[in-house]
Amino acid sequence: MQSTMTHLFDTLFFGESGTVQFRFSSNAAPLVFELRKNFYSFHLRELSRITGKYGLILLKLWESHRQGHAISATIIGSTEEWQGWFLGKKRRVSASRFYTNVLKRATEELEEKLDAECSLMSYKKGRKIVSYKLTIIDRNKLVD
Repeated sequence: MQSTMTHLFDTLFFGESGTVQFRFSSNAAPLVFELRKNFYSFHLRELSRITGKYGLILLKLWESHRQGHAISATIIGSTEEWQGWFLGKKRRVSASRFYTNVLKRATEELEEKLDAECSLMSYKKGRKIVSYKLTIIDRNKLVD
């Protein structure tokens, strides 16, 4: 495996008024822009409000499904996918316990601390829940 060492910035200028101007190096620029396109970030003020591990996981899921700065995002998955996202590959619980201990707790935390509105739909095959659809609306971005 080959690797290249390079600088992140080609130029970096600090102005007297506190402004900063920079230009990414030609080697780093494509990598930086690729990261920005394929990953998401959190504002520290949002992240610091969420204290529960399930709330943090849901915040991460929300950001990964949000299209740009969209007001709402929808997350759809089978019960197996949902439990995998929150509990990992090996751990599983009943659908009722998963809803009460994980989904309800996580959605309530986002609603309370980030002023989000969560709408969870469960889909059944017979009496068994087979998937969930969660729509999260960011009320901070609603225009009056």
